[in-house]
Amino acid sequence: MSLATAISSTVSDYDIFFVMDADVATNQALFNDANGILFGLENTNGGFQDSDATWKGDEIVTGTGAPSIIQYNLESGAGLAAISLNGTEDVPTSPFDYTATAITGASTLGELSGGGSGFDGEMGEVLVYNSPLNDAQRIIVNNYLATRYSMSTVANDLFAFDDGTASNDYFYNMIGIGQEDSDNIHVSATSESFFKILNPNDLGDGEYLMTANDGADMASWTFTGAPVNGSTRRLAREWRVDKTGDLGTITLQIDTTYLPTPPSGGLTWALIVTTDGDFTTIDTTYPLTSVSGDIVGIDGLDFNDGDYFTFSLVQYQSTGVSSDFSNPMAWTTGVVPTGGTQVKIVDGHSLFLTADVEVGSIILEGTGSLDLAGFTLIFQKDVLFLMELGRLW
Repeated sequence: MSLATAISSTVSDYDIFFVMDADVATNQALFNDANGILFGLENTNGGFQDSDATWKGDEIVTGTGAPSIIQYNLESGAGLAAISLNGTEDVPTSPFDYTATAITGASTLGELSGGGSGFDGEMGEVLVYNSPLNDAQRIIVNNYLATRYSMSTVANDLFAFDDGTASNDYFYNMIGIGQEDSDNIHVSATSESFFKILNPNDLGDGEYLMTANDGADMASWTFTGAPVNGSTRRLAREWRVDKTGDLGTITLQIDTTYLPTPPSGGLTWALIVTTDGDFTTIDTTYPLTSVSGDIVGIDGLDFNDGDYFTFSLVQYQSTGVSSDFSNPMAWTTGVVPTGGTQVKIVDGHSLFLTADVEVGSIILEGTGSLDLAGFTLIFQKDVLFLMELGRLW
């Protein structure tokens, strides 16, 4: 294959990842820039050239018939540059340094700039970072690529739920946070532009949290596979968590503008988590409260290794089973409303407080009522809806 590219960078230090599967084990070119950058494959002269126009590093040998990840860490300075294959850094026969070379000239992917030595095979992805990554970031990127391309031979493979077997078919949009040491750390990651994990509060060396989804539909809300309370809609898409070590609690946020529009008012954005992949029974429901604008989230979230989760819309509606607002049985969700939740006390139900309570808003339907009993009810959104004869006292 050969492709004229528009890759251009005003910087001269960067990390570049190639995911490729060669059809032949012969001398080939992965990428060439007119300023001198040349990445070679199965070339006995070395792994790459920069503006010095000399080969540096050892020959890169991937063989054929299976995808490989080649990473070029092009960082100028004594002993900083490196080449890695499938997450393992090559220890070169002859040490080399990289001479800073910006990619600004005409460039080709899969061929020398002047023609010849083209790449024969499949190239799945090329990632170019405009500054060198640290060790933790490289481990996360290698895990992302290994998960996406179903590779099981990558070093530091920290995501176990991507082998295609039952409950392990989470291949899509993997993200991660983690730390190798205090100088090699990554504490914020965003997936699909809308979903972010950040701020682990007890991150130690060698600890990581990674998550990927199953690629299911995210275009609408559904009751299918949701908790069987009639009050929870969910996305069909779900995610799975792999934790290495205990990095404490994290913050999770979503930008709701990327998700389907809620079908009605009075619904609360929520995260539902289960340990066994069955969302029809509730393990934990976490209301997501306003962060800013259309972003909602939760602080202090503590995932367990292997947890499944998805995003949902919840109607916190009274059941009539109990009159105690703080009794989970009083609510169709089986969870007591807190924080930014939207609460509905239905016609004929009377509830009372046994402690101070904060909610987002409350709907009193028909003769539904709430007795404060001397406690304080705080509205996060300053909204109270009295429908017909609803009463608050």
